[in-house]
Amino acid sequence: VEPQSPKDHLSNSQEVVVSVRPEKIRLSLSPPKSTDNCFEGRLKNVMYLGTRVHYLVELLSGDRLTVMLQNTPNKMPDSHTPIFARWATTDCLVLEEWSASCLLPSAFCLPPPTSLH
Repeated sequence: VEPQSPKDHLSNSQEVVVSVRPEKIRLSLSPPKSTDNCFEGRLKNVMYLGTRVHYLVELLSGDRLTVMLQNTPNKMPDSHTPIFARWATTDCLVLEEWSASCLLPSAFCLPPPTSLH
């Protein structure tokens, strides 16, 4: 994950949590051209909520993402369909100080990067 937040003071071994708003995550059936902040997974649940659709995506790592998108006439696939979840670098927020008790059940935690760009 490549966050937009200032990271000059972060070390390669420092654990952080990256937060992304559920409505900022985009889903696609095929891999996007850029693999930055892109993860493969499967749709676990799709719930229609009027003008919004709530998606639960289980990544290959076993982590889960909650995605909220505008309800459109485009048909999204059924549960268990392979899918790609991605978000813009500018939509990431690095949380250096966090408590596991503050995380939502659908929180997504990544290991520290091998190098900081």
